Amino acid sequence: MALVATVLAIGGCGDARSRERDRPSTRLELSIEREIAARIGAAIRARCAALPPGCVALLPDGTRLPITLRLVDGELAWAVDGLVVVVDSLEAYLRETVAELGAPQGVRCGARVHRLAPGERVECALQLGGRAFVVVHADGSTSVEVNFDPVAGAARSEYTSIVRDRELVEMSLKLGHAEAAADD
Repeated sequence: MALVATVLAIGGCGDARSRERDRPSTRLELSIEREIAARIGAAIRARCAALPPGCVALLPDGTRLPITLRLVDGELAWAVDGLVVVVDSLEAYLRETVAELGAPQGVRCGARVHRLAPGERVECALQLGGRAFVVVHADGSTSVEVNFDPVAGAARSEYTSIVRDRELVEMSLKLGHAEAAADD
């Protein structure tokens, strides 16, 4: 009997989530859905909660974009928490950049929409094996690094801890000193 009650309770939770997901959007949620959809070119779903106050936008691929709510001049205002990058224009820019550098090729940056914190980067694969990295700054400006060499690109995409980063810097400095000594 307890097992049946547990199964019903779990099933009930799933039904509640399904009802929440499928219910009509509120005015605030509709506002968020329309504006973000216009920016990214894809339909999204927004859901808001009263406690704690906040919303989340659900992208077609399942990515969740946290939405911050605040009062501005007595009106409720919202903003995506972090930066949103749509890769269509980014891929086009990188294709143009690598072509200008004399190595025209395709570029793929993974998911169509990326949510980043300021200073984070988007990694893109170059068709001939290299990699491109685009850092997005808080003001929306970007820094681009292109590695045509597949080995160099793979090394740059390796996650490094603080300790490993220090080791790599020390090795680089030693190589620089060794090259300077050889030139003398």
